[in-house]
Amino acid sequence: MVASIPKEQTTLEQSTFRANKGAGLHMLTDKGKISVTQLAFMVFPAILATAILSVPGITMHYAGHDMWMTPIIGSIVGLAAIGISVGLDRLYPGKTLIQSSVLIIGRIPGKLFGLIYIAFLPHLTGLIIREYGEFIVNNALPRTPLFVVMGTMVVVCAINVRLGIEVVGRTSQVFVTLLIVLLALIFILLIGELNPAELFPFMEKGPIPIITGAAAPAAWFSEYIVLAFLLPYVNEKNE
Repeated sequence: MVASIPKEQTTLEQSTFRANKGAGLHMLTDKGKISVTQLAFMVFPAILATAILSVPGITMHYAGHDMWMTPIIGSIVGLAAIGISVGLDRLYPGKTLIQSSVLIIGRIPGKLFGLIYIAFLPHLTGLIIREYGEFIVNNALPRTPLFVVMGTMVVVCAINVRLGIEVVGRTSQVFVTLLIVLLALIFILLIGELNPAELFPFMEKGPIPIITGAAAPAAWFSEYIVLAFLLPYVNEKNE
């Protein structure tokens, strides 16, 4: 004979299983919160990497010695991206860009918008990884295969992401601080090489080359839209 299990015990076990399962999923998706300072340290390298490796060559090609004005024009797009991110966070607190789009334009259009953006992110990430790999191989490790340099970066980033957003924020604080110190030292050492006369004449070929050259910095500043994905995890927004 098979002993019968009381219905109350079975119901209790099922409820406990669902609770444990839900807690497990919550642990996988909720990796903590970050501070406003950590948010700034996370966004800074994301924008700076593109600025150093690719933008100067493009702007120089179109704007010539007036290239220093192109980031000023392109920053308008960056300010718009920041404004949109902050506005969405205030209107839909706790929601990311994709989640907010579903509430704004509807379920199906919002999902399609999110799908397009998610499809774009691997493309952007691939470009950044490729730029990083070529920079390291050309300047520091010429005998190291490119896929090794790129692969190690992907592995380190994957481990960081797997450990949660708090770990990413703390890692950014450490490495970005070192980067800022190194950049400051480089700038101080190069002060003697600065020649303000190279800035003249202003707009030698008119405003069109400057506006054309500003397209690259504008695309670079548009990456600030990543704030719309990170702001829901900030725990000190009132600061």
